Amino acid sequence: MNSQNVTVLVPSDRIAAFYAAFARWLEDGSEMAQEASSVSTSVWTDGDETLAAEVWSKFTVAARKVFDVMIDNPGKHYGSERLAELAGLETMYMLAGMVSWPKKHCERAGKEPLFRTHSLSTGGSNYWMEETTARVFREARDMA
Repeated sequence: MNSQNVTVLVPSDRIAAFYAAFARWLEDGSEMAQEASSVSTSVWTDGDETLAAEVWSKFTVAARKVFDVMIDNPGKHYGSERLAELAGLETMYMLAGMVSWPKKHCERAGKEPLFRTHSLSTGGSNYWMEETTARVFREARDMA
């Protein structure tokens, strides 16, 4: 799959909606997502470090910074704004797009996404990583 940088002007008050719609489009509208959704996945377990290293190698530097925060603090829940800040992102609205491709890479490897999330009634989401997954990806990260 070839990728191309695209610059789009978005009204300031619609940035969150834009990123959410774009993330849904990536997840639901791409050929890769359709392939991944038909594959059954399993949780990350001890012994998956080599596979995790292969998946980790596909993440962008920015995505790795997001996951570094969760790997180093397993089980801790982060709101979108705080996680974006800790990862050095300009805005929390970048998170949805930032975690979309890593999720797909995990699914293509037959594994569940390396992170967990749930939407907050006040807006935004909480993100976290389970202890075993963090341990597996910490070792994978160290292999890279």
